[in-house]
Amino acid sequence: MIELNVGSLQTGYSRPLAISPDGALLVVAAFEHGSTRLYVGELDRFDARPIPGSEGAHNPFFSPDGKWIGFFADGELRKIELARGSSHTICQAPADSRGAAWGPDDYIVFAPSGASGLHRVSADGGAPTVLTTPESDQGEHSHRWPEILPGGKNVLFTVWGSYEAKDAPIAVLSLETGERRRLLRGGTDARYVPTGHLVYAKLAGLFAVPFDLEALRVIGPETALPQKVPAHPVSGVANFAIARNGALVYVERGIARDHLLVWVDRRGKLAPVSDLRQDFWYPRVSPDGRIAVRIVEESGRRDIWIYEGENRRRLIPTYEGENLFPAWTPDGKRVTFNSEREGSLGLYSRAVEGGVTEQLLSRENQQVPGSWSRDGRFLAFYEVHPSTQRDIWILPMEGERHPRPLVVTPFNELAPMFSPDGRWIAFVSNRSGRNEVYLLPFPGPGEPVQITTEGGAEAVWGPDGSELFYREGMRLMRVSIATEPELEVGEPQVLFEGVYRTNAYGNPSYDVAPDGQRFLMILPGSESKARLKVATGWLAELQRRVPTNR
Repeated sequence: MIELNVGSLQTGYSRPLAISPDGALLVVAAFEHGSTRLYVGELDRFDARPIPGSEGAHNPFFSPDGKWIGFFADGELRKIELARGSSHTICQAPADSRGAAWGPDDYIVFAPSGASGLHRVSADGGAPTVLTTPESDQGEHSHRWPEILPGGKNVLFTVWGSYEAKDAPIAVLSLETGERRRLLRGGTDARYVPTGHLVYAKLAGLFAVPFDLEALRVIGPETALPQKVPAHPVSGVANFAIARNGALVYVERGIARDHLLVWVDRRGKLAPVSDLRQDFWYPRVSPDGRIAVRIVEESGRRDIWIYEGENRRRLIPTYEGENLFPAWTPDGKRVTFNSEREGSLGLYSRAVEGGVTEQLLSRENQQVPGSWSRDGRFLAFYEVHPSTQRDIWILPMEGERHPRPLVVTPFNELAPMFSPDGRWIAFVSNRSGRNEVYLLPFPGPGEPVQITTEGGAEAVWGPDGSELFYREGMRLMRVSIATEPELEVGEPQVLFEGVYRTNAYGNPSYDVAPDGQRFLMILPGSESKARLKVATGWLAELQRRVPTNR
């Protein structure tokens, strides 16, 4: 057992672990003092030494010779030479990458974002080239979690779409011909091990199949392994790492589901909403103080629940597909959300007191609701596009309801939040190279105004529009806002700091109470206690359980 002394692992949307090819070194991405960084140590006595220059890092991966660590930070793909501790920028990359692998030809294959295909770039730097484009007509949204097979000519990856973790396909790409084909369905984050197996994750844990490396095909049925390392139901990542020599390290527990919903005042003092512990995401407070929150259940099902005091109930009592990303209408009578019930993640609305679920919008790509204008005439949302990543759109609720683009660029623009007077929209973009908060006049004209300078995400307005809150690492920040006679933004102030659930790549993971004095946040449970396990003798057990006739 490895007990980490560096706070919580960075899990959920990135790989938190990397093992050197010889199995000697382990690198972890972890939160410490309100930020993330990389730590390295020998696998047999992991002492968690911080790697200089790795602040803000996620998704670490080793070079084939084990001398370098690649990672993503501040909108860039970077590398650090372990012996010297010097950091080098390889290329620009969005903040929400989905994995990378370093090949023997000194090229890196990576997934730039959660809405893209695979790209390839020289480890010495340069412009990336596109390797794959998701086939939207086949339900594909992105390609992620690449793993370069021995020989360096082929890449394993996970295909992500409306089906998500429960039956996502694992595919292989030829770097020589560009041909790609699916190998199996129902797994994510696959790795090749030298016994001739593919090991991958499902919601229930790790599985293995025998694999012909020369023919690039699965040659036998899958078998469950004893390591209970589930795929994350939202991103497909699994918290394990395998070295080229077969060493296996994994997070001992599965996905933590014992978080608490808490109210936190401006001084950082907290009080639980209730004693119920769940895997909470994206809490939203109605104008009258009710709570809508997404819960990931033990089965992996994701649904929206309504809290009224300590009482709770599903928004939709009967099963109508998975329902995500709640947003209250201005009158507090309905909740808007996205759902895959029609085959794509479109926009829907339902009265809190019951009734028929109304479809607001369904298009080829996923849409995520952000917020409503206070008069209820407009819904701001972002759309996930294979080419332009995340873009902000407006859906008018009068007339024919034709959506129109508001901010469409090659960068990520997401989480649009209307000001209380409806004249401004706050959003997050990585156009500067990292996530920052911007304000855009609505309905225009005008250009986005950058509000933050040291990074920021998860912007939420105060109830009277005189304050804007945002997250900077583990800190909740506040800026004063005046819009008359012209826009005037105050100096950022730290309200409080704490290890609460964050989400820099989408909708805010907290909300503001109607009185503006408390903040609804998610307090992590056992997920914050980083404990890893090293599997010994597991390759022999794998060959016994899943023979390959080698």
